[in-house]
Amino acid sequence: MAGSIRFLSGEWQDRLVRIRYGQTVLIGRDPECAIRLSASNVSRLHARLSFDVDGLTITNTSAINSLTVNGAKQETVRLNQWDVVVIGSTAFRVDSIDEDSEIIRTRDTATIAAAGSDLAAQYHTLFECLLSIQGILSQDGERLVERSLETLFIALPVTRLCLFSITEGDRLVQGFTSTSSRPTTSHMSHTFARKVLAANKAILMETVPIIDAAEWGNTLKEQAVRSILGVPVRMRGRPIAVLLCDNLDHPGILREAHAQVLECVSRSLEYVFQRDELRQLERKQLRSDHEFLAGQRVQAQIFTKSPTGAFAPMRWVVHYQPALELGGDFYDFNETSNLMTWVIADVSGKGIPAALVVSMLKAFCKALYSQNLGAGRFLSALDALCREELPLHMFFTCAIVQVDGQGTLTSCNIGHPPGLIVHPDGVITDLPSQGGMLGNAQLGGCSDKVDEFRMVLTPGDRLVLYTDGLVEAADADGIQFGGVRLAAVLRDGCGDIGHILAQVNRAVTIHHGHDHLEDDLTVIVGEWVDKGAGDLRPSLS
Repeated sequence: MAGSIRFLSGEWQDRLVRIRYGQTVLIGRDPECAIRLSASNVSRLHARLSFDVDGLTITNTSAINSLTVNGAKQETVRLNQWDVVVIGSTAFRVDSIDEDSEIIRTRDTATIAAAGSDLAAQYHTLFECLLSIQGILSQDGERLVERSLETLFIALPVTRLCLFSITEGDRLVQGFTSTSSRPTTSHMSHTFARKVLAANKAILMETVPIIDAAEWGNTLKEQAVRSILGVPVRMRGRPIAVLLCDNLDHPGILREAHAQVLECVSRSLEYVFQRDELRQLERKQLRSDHEFLAGQRVQAQIFTKSPTGAFAPMRWVVHYQPALELGGDFYDFNETSNLMTWVIADVSGKGIPAALVVSMLKAFCKALYSQNLGAGRFLSALDALCREELPLHMFFTCAIVQVDGQGTLTSCNIGHPPGLIVHPDGVITDLPSQGGMLGNAQLGGCSDKVDEFRMVLTPGDRLVLYTDGLVEAADADGIQFGGVRLAAVLRDGCGDIGHILAQVNRAVTIHHGHDHLEDDLTVIVGEWVDKGAGDLRPSLS
């Protein structure tokens, strides 16, 4: 008994090696190996060929490198005639397994030579196809998946291929389709694609002319398909698509060996789909970055507004500090010859969604200023506009404060922290706040709920407006800064309103432990002074 192997590629190409019954042949880089291969991707003792009662068997003896039989990784496998083994960059096929060395089977030499030539050509085209896919991956250009799929026209005698994507519920949706010859219909069989998905392996169907239309549908017969190939494409172990291909120019040309080629190519396609997924994530991230930068520019413009005239009876300073690059706090002001209107609001959430609502508030406030509304009507109108636009899971709180030229202050507040009036003698008056949320259609409007509060300011009175990021800033033990500490800083503070604002910010930072807050923070401080005190327009801190 004996067997023989013929080398198809590598340094032993075209050599024939016979293996006798009872003989073991070592393959590797070690000088003691009967078949010595010098390639760097071959281990010192890579494989062992043995011929015994079980037949011709090959075993992978390398702990690092692998070997494949007919395109599949194997550890120990019994070889059959025409099996192709690849070790590193060397390939050989099993030419014969003679059960009796004394009786040499007669063979048609021409037939064997032709079969061997066809098989070698098949593996050459497969190698060329895989190299093309590798080249496409290295270029990392556009249409990775489509260009990689079209390399199948190199490896297989097919004229049409189609990729079915697997959506939720394992539903198949036909996607990319390509042809290599005459124009033909692009529609391919969903039923056969489902059969391939259920089998979870490459399938060749050669009996299309006699199939039952009730089971397979009419597409295959209508298009005169005689044989068709299909394979599931996997990524991270799960099928994500089904690839079909056929040849309408030469029906029946496909063979079982082509299914093995397609299975091999499908493994390479896994890396293509992974790279394409990464590219899509990168493009999505790039779009998000552009949107984020655009949002930053818009929000920066919102908070750099400078009034066109002076409202002499008051001085103002503002501090705005978002927790993220884009915040959900909002403030704005508008002045006329005899009225200053301030809007301070806090939008639910943070980041881009909250920033979009802030931009919306800015636009709505600008539209309302020209209507010369009182504080209560202004807040009701702002609520009504936002209820038509905001998602149901979002809302905002808001306070409106207006001061006229005679020092009359009018305020209304829904859900927002109460404003404070700090008098020169240290007494602090709270501006009333009502509970509730604004801009949410499920909660209804606030038109019948808004209460206005009025008082007359005297020289030296200071108005403080802020968002909850100030009083809710917590220390390491979770204790919030709170309204009591804020009142103490305001009562004991000295200097002008700029110094007062700096003292409030410093106190919050010391309490919190660092200057990076978990919530957006806005503080507005205004002081009523005698008329004629110079340019008293708001300034940004």
